[in-house]
Amino acid sequence: MLVIALAWVISIAGFYWYRDRAQVADSDATTEAHSPDNELISNAPPDIPMTGKEGNRDGLPVPVPRPTPLPDAALPLAQQLEALESLAGAGDPEASCRLHVGVRRCRMVTQRLQRAEQMQASLERGDNVRINEDLMLLSIANALEQTRALASWCEGVQPIGLPDTDTLVERNIERMSTRQKVLLAMTRQDGSIIRLPRYLGSPGGLGGSTDFSYPQFLSDRAYTILQEGIRHADPLALEGMIMVHSPSWIPGIEEFPRLSLPNRREFVRHALLMERLYGEDQVGTVVQAALVRNLALMSPAEREEAQRWAERENERWLATTSATAVPGGEVTAAPGGFERDCSDRP
Repeated sequence: MLVIALAWVISIAGFYWYRDRAQVADSDATTEAHSPDNELISNAPPDIPMTGKEGNRDGLPVPVPRPTPLPDAALPLAQQLEALESLAGAGDPEASCRLHVGVRRCRMVTQRLQRAEQMQASLERGDNVRINEDLMLLSIANALEQTRALASWCEGVQPIGLPDTDTLVERNIERMSTRQKVLLAMTRQDGSIIRLPRYLGSPGGLGGSTDFSYPQFLSDRAYTILQEGIRHADPLALEGMIMVHSPSWIPGIEEFPRLSLPNRREFVRHALLMERLYGEDQVGTVVQAALVRNLALMSPAEREEAQRWAERENERWLATTSATAVPGGEVTAAPGGFERDCSDRP
């Protein structure tokens, strides 16, 4: 009888032990299934599996090695289009950035060349007799000269049938690094980077255009992107913030009108920060003159507060990779230069 009772107790204990172990296993499985890492994996597009544990320097999940390598950025865009569109459609952030910049640049080249042809035809017909002929010829020559460097790179690209790069980039923008997003926010329609003028008359892109249309997805995000760039000590975002908040007109940034938010305090703060980080030469004479004028309009307490802010931010920036990685204190991409690769670098 004792043996039977003992066996009964052991069997009951075994049952509860097995049940508890099963519940723990189920709980672990449930926790694992709903962990952030697994949610990142399950929500990733199937063509670009996400590691969930690795990330770019902004802490965002990044794609594992591409199914096909990115084409050489120096190749004509027509030779890159198919690969870039395929990779961008699969969620590749760098391919999306390059495709967007390249397509917009070549559309601008086509528009410039068409405008030059129309002006030439009008001149030959004798239209607009009140317009100075020499001025017309100069405008035609300038349009051709400005597009010559890009014309060969864009040769073979047909504007009709180009991919909808706005949709592709909007879909992939949260995968991009801060640097890539800042590049998009600061890119002109011709693919050049909007930069602060270092002196009066310093070169920009191909100039303003009535055809320019800032993409809606960037209009919705551009200021937030610049703020993110400031947090990550991106030099180009610092230039953008100075342009956005300048109470004074700055020549050469006419294609940046949607982000015009004049704010003397923020302009002075960021201009002083750039002066400390990179020196007066990099700030340039135009912004330096605006800085002097706006400092004169501030009270002593306001000037002191702006100086303290710039000093604190200077220390923070110098402690980051983005600031110290810029050789010689120079910002990347010379004025009027083109970013073709959209690489994730400061």
